[in-house]
Amino acid sequence: MKSSKTGLFLIELIIALLLFAFCAALCIRIFFKAKTRTVQSEAISRSVHLATSAAEVFKTTDGQSLERLSAIFPDASFRGDGKSLFVDFTEAWEPVALKGGEEDPPAARYRMDILLQSDGIAVIEFFELPEIRAGEAPKIDDYLCQLTVRTVTSGG
Repeated sequence: MKSSKTGLFLIELIIALLLFAFCAALCIRIFFKAKTRTVQSEAISRSVHLATSAAEVFKTTDGQSLERLSAIFPDASFRGDGKSLFVDFTEAWEPVALKGGEEDPPAARYRMDILLQSDGIAVIEFFELPEIRAGEAPKIDDYLCQLTVRTVTSGG
């Protein structure tokens, strides 16, 4: 009789431990997802703030140049004919200066592209660099935010 009680107790203890291990694994998974969502949310919030700042500066220009934006983003790099500029940011949202022909600095995590289009319209895009490092163009799902801006014109 005594050995059957001990056997039942051990089985009950093993079941309780398995249940505890399952619940602990579930909690760890939930906490990891919450941390991931927090990081994504912070990235979106910061990118929207920086894109809005760039949009406000662009709206006050003549819409033909991005020079004024390089004043608030001194680490910005121009591409091609001056109709496009980009700024790279670290994971801590510090701007990264490019060195001698470097396309993607290793410390860069995020990139803001500002593309000047015709008639005083600019498109500001933010995306994560690790997602597109292979040289491919970002897909719509890769963008943290995308903003189209038109310059302010004085009425007459």
